Amino acid sequence: MDTITLANSFATIVGLLVTFQSSKGGSDIVDFMEWLRENDNSNTAAIIENNTQLQNKLSTFMSQNHNEIMSQLSKLNDLMVSVASRMYGISGIASNFDDNYGLSDQALRILREFENSDGEYIWRLKSLSGAEYSIDASQNLEISEPRFIEDDLKIMTELNLLTREITNQGYHRYRITRYAIEYLRATDKLITA
Repeated sequence: MDTITLANSFATIVGLLVTFQSSKGGSDIVDFMEWLRENDNSNTAAIIENNTQLQNKLSTFMSQNHNEIMSQLSKLNDLMVSVASRMYGISGIASNFDDNYGLSDQALRILREFENSDGEYIWRLKSLSGAEYSIDASQNLEISEPRFIEDDLKIMTELNLLTREITNQGYHRYRITRYAIEYLRATDKLITA
């Protein structure tokens, strides 16, 4: 399959999975396949049937708790909208689906600065002026919107772009995830395309 067909198949399957999960309240791969056929999506059912690995991955995904499935699908939607909102030509469409879950410019800048630093942690350190943020306590982060930094860090953590830990001393530290690096690369490719 070519890249466009693969991307279309993925988007179709995920979209149908969201609709199925929302309407059925959770079920298994057999019910999903039956639902696809009942709702005139035989081609999608055939794609899944002809790919054992895809069937197994979908089955594993669908065996989770319904709320966890919906949470993951919601995060995927948020990330797709965030990426699309930065693409010329499609940003206007994406803005109609943005429920304020897109990443702010400050959050994107922090992620890029973190990635480019090769640092291990972003630290939240207490200071006389409130809090300071630095990468490995050696490189201060420029925070252009201090009143929204906690919100940005919370959203990036919820989207699995960062993980948060609290040390025994009570310091907050954030680690970048592999998912964040992939997200930044995808964003860069889409913006330059």
